[in-house]
Amino acid sequence: MNSPFELTTQATMAEICITRDVPFVWFGRGTMLVSGHGMKEILGALMQKGYLILGCDGFDLKADEIIPRLDRIFDAEHSGNVGIMEYVTNWEESLWIDIAYRIQN
Repeated sequence: MNSPFELTTQATMAEICITRDVPFVWFGRGTMLVSGHGMKEILGALMQKGYLILGCDGFDLKADEIIPRLDRIFDAEHSGNVGIMEYVTNWEESLWIDIAYRIQN
């Protein structure tokens, strides 16, 4: 069972997307993808609200199929000195992005 915290964080992401007119797709608890054309704006807004970006993964969507892009994965713990904004600079706008984040302590 998913925690209420997970839904709260998804609601935060949905609100950020809606207020910035960035499309997103919600497939249920734990699966929310943001359109790649607004990913930098959404990442910036999350960080501005005090969230730490843990990582993000790129996906292609074909009808109801979610296809992982193994060449589009960012893991903050293993990124060295490369920040998230620099890392995703060349990611295609056609991607859909799953963003893992948490509130900073």
